[in-house]
Amino acid sequence: MTVQNVPILSTIESELLLNQHSWTLEQYEAMIAAGILGDEDKVELLFGKIVDMSPIGISHSYCSQELFRFMIKEFDDQYVVRSEQPVAFPLHSLPEPDLVLTKKLKHRFKHRRPGPEDIKLIVEVSASTLGRDRGAKNKLYASYGLPEYWILNLIDGQLELYTEPTEENGYSKREDFLPGDIFISPLLGKQRVRAVMALGEEE
Repeated sequence: MTVQNVPILSTIESELLLNQHSWTLEQYEAMIAAGILGDEDKVELLFGKIVDMSPIGISHSYCSQELFRFMIKEFDDQYVVRSEQPVAFPLHSLPEPDLVLTKKLKHRFKHRRPGPEDIKLIVEVSASTLGRDRGAKNKLYASYGLPEYWILNLIDGQLELYTEPTEENGYSKREDFLPGDIFISPLLGKQRVRAVMALGEEE
């Protein structure tokens, strides 16, 4: 059978999904250490599944860049600011959020990755990944008790603030803020959406 004649599934059968192999965090880290997975492999580990990461568009890239600059300028003396770097969740997940603030540590994670006990704020910049960020990642971050989660929603032009994590159902409280709004972050206090999302001043 030639490659051209290999049948293409029009729908993904539920049996295939149910029988996907699950990877532990240790196995995934071992694949990285052995060079099986490298920087060119745009994937992350979520709940034991190796999933593709969406390509980063121009708006996403700019927003992430400016968010990092803003956080470094305002909060580098209080927290370790990490941009697009993996964080380790025991057993099954190694996501790469767009931004994380962790408690201030002298070693700055030279020999280990940040874990849930270190994280104060986690942020995802969302366009094509909005469904995953509101779904699987919402439940992942909440299940480990991360106190505060932001989604910078580039599709709807809003900041979504998630608090009050639960073990099984994600965050129980969500607040949406538009570019002209001021919101109160439990960690960072009063902030302007326009500044956080790098939208510039109103004309």
